[in-house]
Amino acid sequence: MFCAVGKVAYTSWLRVLLQLTVNPAAQLLAATDRASVQGMFKYYLDLASFPDATLLARSPYKDYYKFVFVREPLERLVSAYRDKMFRAHNYVYLRRNIISRFRHNPSPR
Repeated sequence: MFCAVGKVAYTSWLRVLLQLTVNPAAQLLAATDRASVQGMFKYYLDLASFPDATLLARSPYKDYYKFVFVREPLERLVSAYRDKMFRAHNYVYLRRNIISRFRHNPSPR
């Protein structure tokens, strides 16, 4: 079982898990863009929701290998900033707002 956490190579791990399936469509999805992988993986990988972590200690989950990846918090924050400010196209308004508020004499681009 894998506990997915954003900004800790989440999409990369989804790609690996999709590649490990025997489904050719899932393997093709793994080679597509990030948005497609994050939006479509649930059709190829089984999801489980646990409102209480103690349920993981009960059968049938007690014998599963469980893992989660974590990341140093400041590095995670910087990565999120870079992702939203320099790569994501749907954050243009937010980028312009932040730049206009905090930069002196920003360039017009």
